Amino acid sequence: MAEYAPDVIVVVSYGLMLPKWTLTASRMGCVNIHPSLLPRWRGAAPMQHAILSGDTVTGVTIMQINEFMDAGDIYLQEVTEIGIKENILDLSRRLSVMGSRMLLKVLDSIESIQPIKQDESGVTIANKLEEFRIDFEEAADVICRRIRALYPKMYFMLDGSRVRVLEAESYEFAEMNIGDVINNELHIRCGGIQHWFLWLCSKSQKSHVILRAFCAGLEASLCLLYHKLAIIFQFDNFS
Repeated sequence: MAEYAPDVIVVVSYGLMLPKWTLTASRMGCVNIHPSLLPRWRGAAPMQHAILSGDTVTGVTIMQINEFMDAGDIYLQEVTEIGIKENILDLSRRLSVMGSRMLLKVLDSIESIQPIKQDESGVTIANKLEEFRIDFEEAADVICRRIRALYPKMYFMLDGSRVRVLEAESYEFAEMNIGDVINNELHIRCGGIQHWFLWLCSKSQKSHVILRAFCAGLEASLCLLYHKLAIIFQFDNFS
């Protein structure tokens, strides 16, 4: 790389630590686009953790790369709100556009920008998330955020088949029994007094169905056991 004598090296979504020799291989060092408001959510899955943790805002950081994970000085940050129904695909698309614009702005004036050190007291870590099976003992709002954060991978098992849950909503309704159906819609009681309403699911990689169409192919009632919690599905006539 030294033979090319680059002015700056730009790194995006690399996922690994750069070899130390690359940090000094260019005149202005290495610049990274990171999809969070550093020092919050350093690591491999910052957008997923922002959604899962219920953050209302996130953003993009243009930063120097040093020998530590996402710990370099900051050239530029911009903030954006996280939509209440926004999933990881929607958010990543928005932040990629935002980050591209910010990167060009930084590169245009990088020699005159004085980068700012990160506040180490505000560091949080965003490790990769690899558990995709729904645990109904979690609170319903957490499950719904997990569905958005890990879209489209969250699932539960039904009669030996994996059913992916693509969209759901949580709310409180203390009078409901576990699995009660209201207005021909499936509401599942989870941890605490919250429930979640599953309304878009899939039994394959290629087909998405709304709940009513999904339920039409099931028996009148099913009883499933998840982690010592009985979840009863009772379906009215969906025709």
